[in-house]
Amino acid sequence: MIFLINCFYLVLLSLTDIADRKVINLIPIIFLIANSYLLVFNTIEMLFSIILLVLFSRFTKLGFGDILIFISLIPISGIWGFIIILGISNYLSLFYVYFKKQKDIPFVPFITIGYLIFLIILRINSIG
Repeated sequence: MIFLINCFYLVLLSLTDIADRKVINLIPIIFLIANSYLLVFNTIEMLFSIILLVLFSRFTKLGFGDILIFISLIPISGIWGFIIILGISNYLSLFYVYFKKQKDIPFVPFITIGYLIFLIILRINSIG
């Protein structure tokens, strides 16, 4: 159920990012608190993920809203899930930039797609 709620909130944030090119920062903070409260996660993994994300953002045009969204997903995805979501969203955005020839793109839709692919991978692994 929590995964579906996160999908819904990511879709809403994607729509606002596409329309206004900004993320309402309060929403990811609320979901970070909710995800952290509902799930038990490793604090060391959380800190490592945040450090990795900040380092990654230094070399890209990742905005503060994007960083907050990733941080809000860490408690439910874990370190490896975070890396998978970050990798998928990054590669998808690179393909988009390459084919559309746009430099400034909304990144939240790619995070949403990366999260959905991560959920599909989780589902496939739980079946097999």
